[in-house]
Amino acid sequence: MRSARLKAKKKTKTNNNLTLLFQKYQLKNSKKIETEIFKQTCYLVEIIARKYVDRGVHIDDLLQIGNLGLVKAIRRYDAGVGVQFATYATPTIEGEIKRYFRDRSWDVSVPRRITELHPKIDYAYESLSHQLQRHPTNEELADYLGISLDELIEAKSVKSLYNSISLDTTYTDDDYSDSLHHMIGKNDPELETFIARKTVLNALNELTRRERLLIYYRYYQGLSQRALADRFKVSQMQISRLERKALGKLKKHIN
Repeated sequence: MRSARLKAKKKTKTNNNLTLLFQKYQLKNSKKIETEIFKQTCYLVEIIARKYVDRGVHIDDLLQIGNLGLVKAIRRYDAGVGVQFATYATPTIEGEIKRYFRDRSWDVSVPRRITELHPKIDYAYESLSHQLQRHPTNEELADYLGISLDELIEAKSVKSLYNSISLDTTYTDDDYSDSLHHMIGKNDPELETFIARKTVLNALNELTRRERLLIYYRYYQGLSQRALADRFKVSQMQISRLERKALGKLKKHIN
């Protein structure tokens, strides 16, 4: 019984120390304090990561992904809410690992270098947002990761294409706007290429990087041909031709 009381007392002292650290961290936003909190709580990552070691992923990779979740939890935790940090952090860490397995389970042909970039992009976004106190630009993310802007956009575009598209999504051009819900069933040859996400992802491998970027900006960012012409520094007619060529390749692969 005495041993149990000592353990409980030690645990309470540890929790109190951690609470004080978080209070200082939220006042000073200190990297040094953040590192100290990480050292005191990283045991949570190992406990959670070891639950997934039999799923074909090395423990070191699981720890890396889990550490990203821990850092997110540290930066978002509010010591004043009355919830212990371990209770708050556990679902965040586990959610990060589960998301990794979900993204990794794609049954379409996505280059490995692209899928491996996704957790790195998430980590870079989280770190830069914390440092800059605003959302980082694509240029800042690419510079942080040491990759080209095209590689970053390509990775983000593939991830966007994998996600479900809402039927309420509105597609807008210079002189036309309609929701996907209303467009389904219309004889629109461009829309036909986007019926099946998995098929589209495979078909995208047939495109050049420039064509993939155009498709991403055009259909998943909703940019008009005029806006794309400004971005690519070419004429609107050239964008129209490039778009038709890319869609033609997609249709050929799908059909």
